Amino acid sequence: IGVWPTASRILLHIIEKSTGTVAYQWTSGTAAQAIERVLNVDTVYILREVTAPEGYDKAEDTEFSFDAYGNLTVHSGPDAEWVGDTTLNL
Repeated sequence: IGVWPTASRILLHIIEKSTGTVAYQWTSGTAAQAIERVLNVDTVYILREVTAPEGYDKAEDTEFSFDAYGNLTVHSGPDAEWVGDTTLNL
């Protein structure tokens, strides 16, 4: 996730699409968030912006998955920017 100024913190959830279970959540800060060994391969997840920075609309949900080699596939989500094989900016 990209970097936001501290005053513009946003709450984000990663949700397992098939179950609706929140697999990971965090509040953005001044550094990008690294998520390691939390998500399963070949599972579709939804990246959801729960709260938006003041004065902004929430981003649309982004559906994504990782294969067994760690490569990221974005299935849908017009607000997401795919950067490299394993990085997704919202």
